[in-house]
Amino acid sequence: MSPTIIGHHAALLALAGLLLFVVLFWRLGEPTFWDPDEAHYAETTREMIASGDWWAPYYNEQPFFDKPVLFHQLQGATMLLFGQNELGARMLPALAALVLIGITAWFGAAMISTEAGIVGGLMLAASPGIFGLARYAILDTLFTMFLFGGSALIATGANRWWRLTLFLSFWGAALGFFQWRDKT
Repeated sequence: MSPTIIGHHAALLALAGLLLFVVLFWRLGEPTFWDPDEAHYAETTREMIASGDWWAPYYNEQPFFDKPVLFHQLQGATMLLFGQNELGARMLPALAALVLIGITAWFGAAMISTEAGIVGGLMLAASPGIFGLARYAILDTLFTMFLFGGSALIATGANRWWRLTLFLSFWGAALGFFQWRDKT
């Protein structure tokens, strides 16, 4: 490869990285919680961390099993790493959106071509839905990541790793389903 092509690729990679940073992480913890659900889930996770019981979420010191405990466990991990505040609560949806974009790029590359995968991932990253939901401390991006990830693994399961693919896709789809089921 010529230095011009390498420079071009590096510039495109830097531009893609900047897009992902702005859409998913820039000023992520700045605004206060926008919606009662966001504050509700963050408080449930905060109480789970305070009690030390990572299997039974509580809200206002009452058991709260309306939502899957996996969401609160994962949100608790990000809150321990980034603080028990808006940034810590919103980091899980932002990371789930980043993984979802990666899964989209991988799926496009596996099914069509590398270029199609990159374009698909960047188109998803630039969509208003990802911009909004990645910055909102609710279950939606995590649900979508699990459900689409499991479905993408099933769709590409005709490869030499089909047993592992089938196993992982089953669990991805199951986790996505249980996230959805508990939302209703």
